[in-house]
Amino acid sequence: MSERLKWFLWAAWLLAGFFLLALPVFLPSYPGALMTPIGISTAAMFVLSFPASLLSPLLSPIAGLILGVNQNSIAGAYINLNVLFLLGAVQWLVVVPRFLRGKRATQVPETSILPEYVQPIVEAFDSESRTPVERVFDDEK
Repeated sequence: MSERLKWFLWAAWLLAGFFLLALPVFLPSYPGALMTPIGISTAAMFVLSFPASLLSPLLSPIAGLILGVNQNSIAGAYINLNVLFLLGAVQWLVVVPRFLRGKRATQVPETSILPEYVQPIVEAFDSESRTPVERVFDDEK
């Protein structure tokens, strides 16, 4: 994955996620209504973080118990929205790039094959059985 694509994915996910997180804060939501900003944001975040969002029904009640928030309230729905955002962020920004990097690393392109090794020829002695040092001193004459 190219560096430019990685930064684009980071920016797109964070922009969409922060928009969906801010939508129910600035538009009022009422419990029990069908089409509320928190419901629309939750549905959109569920779709954007789809495979990982299936863990949300397991993790949202745990987060609600830790924070002491009723899951059927607006605060509980907002906690669920935050859990969906975190699951999607981990999925799209950590797991998927590592998975794609691992797939690419296992494939060996043909251009990376090294040429065959050729052993260099080193002549330590010449025809007169002189060593390289003797040849240096003899050639200076």
